[in-house]
This record gives sequence, structure tokens and C-alpha cells, in this order.
Amino acid sequence: MLRQIKFLLYLIFSFLFWNNASAVTNFKLELSRTECQPADVVELHAEMISSEFASFNLAIPENPALHLVASQKRPLRYENGRYLQNEIWIVQPKVAGLLRIEGIRAIVNRPTGEKAVALPAIELTVRSYGSVEDNFAPAPLPEVGEFIYTKASLSLAIALALMVMGILTACLIKRNKDEPDEIRPTTAALARLKAALTTDDIPVALIESTLNDASRTLSPELREALEHLAYSRSSNAKRVLELLDQEVRP
Repeated sequence: MLRQIKFLLYLIFSFLFWNNASAVTNFKLELSRTECQPADVVELHAEMISSEFASFNLAIPENPALHLVASQKRPLRYENGRYLQNEIWIVQPKVAGLLRIEGIRAIVNRPTGEKAVALPAIELTVRSYGSVEDNFAPAPLPEVGEFIYTKASLSLAIALALMVMGILTACLIKRNKDEPDEIRPTTAALARLKAALTTDDIPVALIESTLNDASRTLSPELREALEHLAYSRSSNAKRVLELLDQEVRP
């Protein structure tokens, strides 16, 4: 009996090791620009390419010379037999000089567990603003005619701007009255998806169509559940049905 238990444990660890060894996950890290000035906005792009189902989160350590503004993660997608996912960070350098961003990690999530992957450091050249010579000579006063013309032009520009804002406001109010408040997926589309989930086969094509339809707004919980149901071996159709019911509940 003890020998059988040892053999079973050996098979389990061998299966887990083989899954981790066979999974090929690559990352690409790049900046939208290599040179900038202090306070300029720069995008940090990270892309994951995996041979097996996986998702990731980018972890950037604090840097006194760098301000992390915001981040945006794009949904996981499956193309040509590979799983792809992108994440974009908006950053701002604080001081001039050579900025080296290091210690970045990708937290990879798979059905078998979580793993941190260290990514290579990237460099950003932050150039200082050019010096401007001080000029203490007083600026010449504008001519009377030029001053009157400038004031009239400014008044006309303000009047036109107010008129355009009024037209846009009226259009937005009319649009809000004409359009329904509900922005979730249509009831018919959800009904087809719910009916398909009650069968034994998982409707991968219908799920991918729902995920890739830009006209539909899905909650993060429902989107993640649909991705796991379509691509992961450990699916839970009952959980997806519960989230679908919540999605269409008034």
C-alpha cells in the first residue's frame, strides 16, 4: 500500500513538473520613446506570449525618479495557438539624467499556480530643459489699434466657444434621452450564450465572439470567468451562468 502511494505521488509531481517545463512563456518590454524631458508622459508596454493558458500582472517597484500615473490591461486573447496579453503603464520621469527602470517583475498566473518572472531593466534618457538667458529689458507696449483688435478677437473667440459648448450640451442631452441607460449585452445574445452553456459541450466560438465584441460591456468577473471557461481545463459553467443572471438583473 505504501509503495502504491509513493508511486501515485511520483505521478502527480511528474505531471506538474512536465506542465511547467513544457509551458513556454516569453515577455517583451519596451518604452514608447527612449528620450524625453522631466514630467513628459511615456508609455511602458509589456506583452506576454505563452504556449499554455496564462495571464499576468506587471509589478514595477517604487523609484524616487519616476512617477507611476496609471495602468491599463488588455483582455487575454488566443491567436495562432498562443495566448497573448498586453499591459500598458503610463509613467513620468521627475528629474533629468539617465533613468534606469529595473526590478520589474511579471506575476504569471496559471491553473497550476502563480510564479514571478524577473524582467530585464530598461533605460530612459531624460534631457533637461534648455537654459534661457535672462533679459531684464522691458517689453514694448502694444499699439492702441493692436490692443483693440486683440481684445475684439478674444471676445469673438469666447462667444464662439460658448455657442459651440451650448450646441454640444444640447446634443448630449438629446442623446441621453433617446438612448437607454442599459449598456450591458443584449438579452438575446445572453440568452443564446446561456442556452449553449446548458449543453455538455463548451461553446468556445460563442464565448470568444462575446469577449471580442466591442459593443458589449462585460463586468470584470464575468469576463474572467468566460476566459477560464473557454481556455482553461478547469471550467465552471455553473459559475458563469450565475454571473450571467447577475449581468442582466435590473
